[in-house]
Amino acid sequence: AISNRDNNTVSVLLGYGNGSFASQTTYSTGNTPSFVTVGDLNNDTRLDIVTANYRDNTVSVLLGYGNGFFANQMTYSIGTTPYHVALGDVNNDGRLDIVSPNSLGRSVSVLLGYSNQAFVKQTTLITGNGSRPMSFATGYFNSDNQLDIAVVNSGSNTMGIFLGYGNGAMADEKIVSTGAFSYPLALAVADLNNDGNLDIAVINALAEEEHVLILVGNGNGNFLSYGKYKTGVKSDPLSIVIGYFNNDSCLDIAVANRGADNLGIFFGYGDATFWSQTIYAAGDGSGPISIAVGDFNSDNRTDIAVANQKASTVGVFLAFINTSFEYNTACSTGSAAHPEAIAVSDLTNDGEIDVVVGNHGTHSIDVLFRYENGSFSTKTVYSEDLTFYPACIVLSDFNNDSHLDIAIANSVGDDIYLLFGEENETFVNYTTYSTGMGSNPQSITIGDFNNDYRPDIVVANSGTGSVGVLLSGDSVDFESVRAFSTRSGSKPHGLAVGDFNNDGRLDITVANNGDANIGFFFGVGDGNFSNQSTVSLDEGIYPQEVDVGDFNNDNQLDVVVTTNMLPAPIIVLLGNGNGSFQIKMTSGAPRADVVRVGDFNSDGRLDIIVNNLYNKAVSVLLGDGNGSFGNILIYPNSDNSDTHGLAVGDFNNDGWLDFSVAYSDAHSIAVCFGYGDGSFSNQRTYLTDIDSNPFALAVADFNDDGQLDIVVANKKTSNVGIFLG
Repeated sequence: AISNRDNNTVSVLLGYGNGSFASQTTYSTGNTPSFVTVGDLNNDTRLDIVTANYRDNTVSVLLGYGNGFFANQMTYSIGTTPYHVALGDVNNDGRLDIVSPNSLGRSVSVLLGYSNQAFVKQTTLITGNGSRPMSFATGYFNSDNQLDIAVVNSGSNTMGIFLGYGNGAMADEKIVSTGAFSYPLALAVADLNNDGNLDIAVINALAEEEHVLILVGNGNGNFLSYGKYKTGVKSDPLSIVIGYFNNDSCLDIAVANRGADNLGIFFGYGDATFWSQTIYAAGDGSGPISIAVGDFNSDNRTDIAVANQKASTVGVFLAFINTSFEYNTACSTGSAAHPEAIAVSDLTNDGEIDVVVGNHGTHSIDVLFRYENGSFSTKTVYSEDLTFYPACIVLSDFNNDSHLDIAIANSVGDDIYLLFGEENETFVNYTTYSTGMGSNPQSITIGDFNNDYRPDIVVANSGTGSVGVLLSGDSVDFESVRAFSTRSGSKPHGLAVGDFNNDGRLDITVANNGDANIGFFFGVGDGNFSNQSTVSLDEGIYPQEVDVGDFNNDNQLDVVVTTNMLPAPIIVLLGNGNGSFQIKMTSGAPRADVVRVGDFNSDGRLDIIVNNLYNKAVSVLLGDGNGSFGNILIYPNSDNSDTHGLAVGDFNNDGWLDFSVAYSDAHSIAVCFGYGDGSFSNQRTYLTDIDSNPFALAVADFNDDGQLDIVVANKKTSNVGIFLG
């Protein structure tokens, strides 16, 4: 597993057992995953993934299914700027706990695991003012069989030892000096001199005197300095592991030297002393930043994998019998992914070692699938001709085959088209599901409404005045639509889902265009919903679309509403957390239609973007953080075309949100790249087809290359087109 900082993802590379890996699958994480580790957190014998997300002060937990795939993340708040994370049973209850140092928080956080898969009761271990804890490890340092913690404090040039009591609590920190101005960054734990006591190897990143410091343990929690081993001037060592790299029964040390673009190995003598560094090149401009070990080609020798931050690749060094290593392969994690952390384990229970990486820019985890011959190819993507009038489009893996599928609301046909993704990213097979005669579906989205971990579908039926829910079955099939009335003549249009009353169950909100109100259906957790509750708008205000987010930063879910008036106010329903709302109205732009949410100016406050259907433009409204919106930035389209579909994503992997819009009259889509300050570049346009009339958009990575792709539903040609990023 590798964390990729610049696109905020984690990548998982499934191993073939010959030193090569399969291509990637991507999972979202928190902001800037700086470290990743694996372990069985819920005792189901399946490996799970944990990342430390240092920019949003959280850790992400992704529970594994045992086949190389993982559930969506659960996030837990911890201290400030966590750079590292590790697992261990701190309180001896048979469940793994999560430990993370908080660099700017001057502390170490311990989250205790519980039987319901949750982590609560955070314990904070104080490392002192100015300490800047960067990395840590666990072990039994005083021979009492209670798990202890060692942490390196870069700000105070020390290592701290917290001796455990076995109940989740720890003694006060014992301080061990790492040397004046040493700037310790990372550490690894093992018995380096075969005396039965754990020792510690520390990376000291002192400028132009970078070295590995050996601290020998005496078995009572104390450590003595025992030697220094240079990694090279300006080598910038950042990660360290211990293992048997030359099969001589003496432990060795491996270091990732980002500044020198190499892997350094110190072969051990078995007495806590080592050879001088042996260097293995990782490639010019590679920037190896994190390191993990495993037997990747089943030859009973320890191989080494590195996350190359600068090159956005994973490098694998295969061990040979003569203590040498061969740089065997470099797997791409996606352009500008900048992987920062790496972990290895058998994620699929097939006996082969797999690799997980984390991506900084896209806040996600990747599972990377590598071809056995080490090559990659770009897939040809096409769509089968269909017959539909697309109103809205969503993406998900509906048949659980690890390929993205497409669902389209067909407004004229009174049904939903489901197009199933194939192995080669094509969409050949499809099926339809009726939404009811005269239903005229206008909007569609997905959610797990019966808690079976499968994506269900909800659709707004304007013609019959209802919200339809289709629950997924055991295979590809969906149950018949369950209709929940919004009232005849209410003309429901846009919809969204979220937990609006904080009961842990998904609810539905819908814009009732004919009744001038916003409807809410509160879920009971089995696929059924309460009768509609409504929030009335002022007379003459007809809602068009809705989206959700926390617009006033009170940790309660709010709803933003666009209207089709001239001029068109933007309405925000501020959630109270119990299913009730307060109405807040702000200025808008002419005929705001589709609305999307994101932080477009990087100020930590949610903004919105809308397409102005008849004004032939896209408007960005910057959030004030109190539920209102201030500056309005308008981007007219140069093709003088009506704007319809709208999608948001980071299409150029620069960490800033971009947008794409469909120009129906110009038979094209346009992409505008964000600068991170709320402004956007001039548009780049891409033709969809002659007389295609593109109408709806969605984005996802269809070919697992770390780049967002765009899928567009074309009204007049009744087909789906995919633009590969």
